[in-house]
Amino acid sequence: MRSYCPAEGWGPVSNRRVFDLTPCFEDTILLAIPALIFSGFALVNLWKLNKLPEIPHRKKWLYRLKTILSYSLPLIGAARLVTVLRISQPASISLSLGAQFTALVLLPIVMRRNHLRARRSSSLVLLFWPTYLAALATWARTSYLTSWFDQIKTELIFTISLVVIGTIVWSLECIGPEHGPGAYHPIGKDVHESPFQTANIYSRWTFHWMDALMRLGSKRPLEEEDVYELGPGDQADVLAEKLESAAAKHSSLWAALAAAYGATYAEAAMLKVFQDILAFAQPQFLRMFLAYISYYQASVVDPNTTSAPPSRFQGFVIVAGMFACASAQTIILHQYFDKCYRTGMRFRSGLVALIYKKALVLSSEERNKMPSGDMVNLASVDAMRLQDLCTYGLIAISGPFQITLAFISLYELLGWSAFVGVGVMLASIPINTVGLLWILRSSELNMVLGNSTVYQKASRAADEEHGQAHKADERAPKQY
Repeated sequence: MRSYCPAEGWGPVSNRRVFDLTPCFEDTILLAIPALIFSGFALVNLWKLNKLPEIPHRKKWLYRLKTILSYSLPLIGAARLVTVLRISQPASISLSLGAQFTALVLLPIVMRRNHLRARRSSSLVLLFWPTYLAALATWARTSYLTSWFDQIKTELIFTISLVVIGTIVWSLECIGPEHGPGAYHPIGKDVHESPFQTANIYSRWTFHWMDALMRLGSKRPLEEEDVYELGPGDQADVLAEKLESAAAKHSSLWAALAAAYGATYAEAAMLKVFQDILAFAQPQFLRMFLAYISYYQASVVDPNTTSAPPSRFQGFVIVAGMFACASAQTIILHQYFDKCYRTGMRFRSGLVALIYKKALVLSSEERNKMPSGDMVNLASVDAMRLQDLCTYGLIAISGPFQITLAFISLYELLGWSAFVGVGVMLASIPINTVGLLWILRSSELNMVLGNSTVYQKASRAADEEHGQAHKADERAPKQY
C-alpha cells in the first residue's frame, strides 16, 4: 500500500488539507472504478447491439459530428497517459489514467454502434459522462491544492480539452438518432407512435416526452386521434400471449403473473427501497448542515475561540448533497409509480384477454354451468383489484423497511430512550383494537335496533292502511 499510495496513504480523508480527499482515493475510487464499470457495461452493450440490424440512412451530419469529436477523446486520454508515464509517479495514477483511457476508447465505439442500430440515445453514455465529470471536478480541486498542475502543466490543458469536447459530445448524444421529422424511421412505424419509444433516459425520468401532448391538451380537449399508440410491449395481444405461455409453465396464477410481468415490478421494488433510503438521508443532510452552521458561527463570531473555521466549500457541498438527494428522490418516486401503474395495466389487460379468450372456447354445457355474471366479474372487478394491488402492494415491503430506518435514526439521535415511545405505541395497539371492536359492535347493534324500529313503524303504517282500506270496503255496499 505504501508503494501504491506513498504520499498521504489511502485516506479517504486527507490529513493535510481541510475537507478534502487523498489523491490515491480519488484516483482509485472516484476515477478508476467508474471507468472500469463503464467499460464492462460497454462491452455487454456492444454485444447486444451487434444482434440488432443496422438502420439505413443514419449517417447524416449528427453522426459525422459525433464521430469526429468522440474519437478525439481517446487521443486526449492517450496524451494524458503518456505525459504522466514519462515522470515517475505512484501506481494509483497509472491505474487511474489507464482505466480512463480504456473507457474513452470504448465510448465512441458504443456511440457509433448505438447511433446506427438503436432508436434512442445510449443511456450508458448519458449516465457515465456526468458521473465522470463530477469525479474529475473533485480530482481537479485536489490537484490544484496539491500543485499537481504546476508539475505537469500540459495535463491541465488536456483535462480542459477533454471536459469541453466530451460535454459537446454528450450534448449531441442527448439529441438521439431520430432527432427530427426528416429522420429515417424503420418500416412499419406508426404515425401515432409514442415518443416514449425514442426518448432518452433524461426524457423518461422527467416525462419530457409528454410535453407535446400536454401542450395540446391545455389548448383543447384531447381526441382519440391525439393519443399515442401503445408500445409494442403493452399491446393486449402481446400481454395475453406472455401470460398464456407463462401459465402453461406454472400451475399457480401468481407464479404465471410474476413470470410474465414480474421484471418491471421487481424494478419498482428496488426503486422504492432507494427512495425510502433517500427519504431518511434528507434529514441527515439537514442535521449535518445545522451542525456546520453552528460550528461556523462558533468559530467566526466568538472572538475567544482558537479553533479554525470550517471550509466554506464544505457548506456548499452539503447544500449540493441536499439538492441532489431531493431531486433523486423525486425522480425515483415518479419512476416507481410509473412502473407500478404500468405493471397493473399489464396485469389487467393480460387477464381480461385470457378470460374472454377462454370464454370463446367454452362448450355449451360448461357455459350453462357458469353464469354470465361471473365472467363479467372476473374481467372487471377481480382484474381491477389485481391492478390496485400492483399499485400499492409494495407497501408490504416498504412499510417495515421505513419503520426499521426510523428506529435506527431515532436510536442514533436519542439512544435507548427512543424505544420508550415505541413501547407505549405498541402497548396502545391492543387498547385501540379493543376500542375499535367495541365501537363496531355498538354501531352494528344500533343498526339492528334502528332497522327493527323502522320495520315496526313500517308494519304499523301498513296495518293502519290495510285497516282503513277494509273499513272503506265495508262502507261501500251500505252506501250503494
